[in-house]
Amino acid sequence: AKTGGVDIAVDSAAANLQAGTGMKKLGAELAHSAPQAFTGDELRFNFSLVAPSSDVTLTLFGAGNSSNADQNSDGDRAAATKLTVTVGKGTPVVDPLPGEGDGGGCAAAGSAPMWGLALAGLALLRRRRN
Repeated sequence: AKTGGVDIAVDSAAANLQAGTGMKKLGAELAHSAPQAFTGDELRFNFSLVAPSSDVTLTLFGAGNSSNADQNSDGDRAAATKLTVTVGKGTPVVDPLPGEGDGGGCAAAGSAPMWGLALAGLALLRRRRN
């Protein structure tokens, strides 16, 4: 394989996929902006996902292809997979009562956190025809 591409989707409209280098947003999905060249036996696309602020289980869908770059489907291959991720608000930090604890320091303030999932790359292995 010489080049490849990718398409990524998430099953929740409340989650936001954000394109990395070499990718573009197509509706709610991400896709490669142009076929990308393999480096050795690997092709990597980076993107991020911002999950909703409430507890949620998300399913990410990924499809990738590898091609011989001849603009013909002969010898090209594709594969798809999915990944389920559970995102939670976590356990809140309890501030000590005034006059107790370490006598100072920092406290967190603000609304419910937005969890950012950084999925470091969708590695696609190239497949060869025997």
